Amino acid sequence: MIKTLTKNLVWYRDKLVRHVVQNGPFFAQRLIVKIVAKPHIAKYRGVNNRGPDIFETVFFELRTRCNSHCAFCAGSVENEIRPDQHMPFAVFKKGIDNLKEVAFRGRVAFHITSEPLLSQDLPAYIAYAREQLPKVWLQLLTNGRKLNPSSGTAVLDAGINEITVNYYNDACAANPDLPLPQNIQKFESEVLAKRFTHDEITTGHGPDPVKGFGVFRYNCNRRRENEILSNQTGSSPNKGMVTTKNFLGFCHSPLTDFHITTDGTVSKCSKDVFFTDPMGNIMDEDIMEIWNGSRFRTVHKMLLANDRNANVMCRGCDYPGFKTIHGKKDILKRLLQHSIYGRKME
Repeated sequence: MIKTLTKNLVWYRDKLVRHVVQNGPFFAQRLIVKIVAKPHIAKYRGVNNRGPDIFETVFFELRTRCNSHCAFCAGSVENEIRPDQHMPFAVFKKGIDNLKEVAFRGRVAFHITSEPLLSQDLPAYIAYAREQLPKVWLQLLTNGRKLNPSSGTAVLDAGINEITVNYYNDACAANPDLPLPQNIQKFESEVLAKRFTHDEITTGHGPDPVKGFGVFRYNCNRRRENEILSNQTGSSPNKGMVTTKNFLGFCHSPLTDFHITTDGTVSKCSKDVFFTDPMGNIMDEDIMEIWNGSRFRTVHKMLLANDRNANVMCRGCDYPGFKTIHGKKDILKRLLQHSIYGRKME
């Protein structure tokens, strides 16, 4: 009986939180956000509320193209409006050299909303990053369409630490018994299985807590092309802009991430798909000058005040703003994300 009562109480609690987030009064929505955001704000507040001294991840968009058809993404085949541009090596080199100068030891990734394996020179870019930044975790996130034994071996030889495949296919996402496409299967069996022992490869992200860089991370996620996720500050094709006052506040992305597109332009977060609100350009300023500049710091100050309404793009964005969920102790955060996206976000 106690078990049944507890289960019913949990159900009513979850229903109440979802109702408040989706339909409740503004003050109640803000109260939930304030509770959830408090520890995150404390973590990233920094000295004099200026925000963190340095970012955690740098994202390089090597080409403004994707070969997937995701309904939620403004960068997909049907929805990309930018010209097809490649990042010159000089731009990438400037960014990597800047990171070396400040002894950066976080993560470097080769995606934003584009597909990195469409960049023919990707292995050369990875190799340069590996040579100059030996203590940085190098991540490749791909939709898997161009992943095969040849392309996979090339990026492994260049020094990548992690490959995460988000394979977008509605049928495969709905039925885990359906096989993955042959190109991914061959990469797994002909390359990964032969290159790494069981102890050398694992799922997850980033260095292993014990083995550090002594493991290779490989993840293969089945995803739906028609998912409804964040509205990408209004650019998501299958979701609208937030038109009323935004009850959300804190967001980690401008406080932890640094996004660079092909010409060196920097955006405050990945949701600014088309880089329409630039923070600067690494060909005009060094990376840390941009990070410590007035544009970034104004955004940092706003988000650390748990408010989004002073910036037009942030005001219209419904991304919950939290990077991780840690099981049952993060129940409010989990319910907040579930309520906004309409489904559970693990």
